[in-house]
Amino acid sequence: LKNLKDRDLRREGILVAEGRFLTERFLASGWQVSLLACLPHLEQEITALAEAYAAGGQAPCPVEVLTREKMEDLAGFPFHRGVLAAGPRPEFSTLPEFLTRQPDASRIVICPDLSDAENLGSIIRSAAAFGWDAVVTGSRCTDPLSRRVLKVSMGGVFSLPLIEAGGKSTAGISAADELKAAGFTLAGSAAPGAHTDYHDNSSGQPFPLEDFTRPRKIALVLGGEAYGLAPPWASRCDSFITIPMAAAVDSLNVGVAAAIIMHRLQK
Repeated sequence: LKNLKDRDLRREGILVAEGRFLTERFLASGWQVSLLACLPHLEQEITALAEAYAAGGQAPCPVEVLTREKMEDLAGFPFHRGVLAAGPRPEFSTLPEFLTRQPDASRIVICPDLSDAENLGSIIRSAAAFGWDAVVTGSRCTDPLSRRVLKVSMGGVFSLPLIEAGGKSTAGISAADELKAAGFTLAGSAAPGAHTDYHDNSSGQPFPLEDFTRPRKIALVLGGEAYGLAPPWASRCDSFITIPMAAAVDSLNVGVAAAIIMHRLQK
């Protein structure tokens, strides 16, 4: 590895975790870890982690001890976390594969085209915290395994199933049809006062969250930061949910809204 700052790690097929916490979660995930790099004062404990990883049946993982200057050259910024872990990006399951493997899954989050890594990381962290079964990202969504998403999700990507839906021009719209065929109800998030012709509420308004009765199988569809849900996704939603708020505020950050909705729909 060398200067990670300006590289397209997604295209290169490389995953990088930063810091002791994410490194431990990476090692425990069962995914392949190919290299550990650390500062000299951490050599003993990081070597012990590498030995435990190999003892668990994984391929040996070398440990490189770097000076702070070389570590910062590698990270691309002043680096204070002391350790980096790197390995090949895993292959994501397709949605049909996931549904076959986990037929009891009943709560899935869909992010067709989120562009902000912090929002996606926050959503993954909340989904893991509130016991949702998986997060589906569209092909136009920001990289769910980027360094920033890993950090903001607090390693949620290592425990929560991630599914990438294909189709550059549709942001993975086929996932909507696959979920409907599996018995899921699609509920889209909407800003207060939004009007749509695509749901079963005859008032023409989204359901306030407190009035929404969660179906047995639900897929929560979250719109992009700028324009909300694209028409192909909105047209496939069975219902829309909104979070009532004070008149002076027209919307919430998508990561905040997602956390509120996911917490409310735990049961």
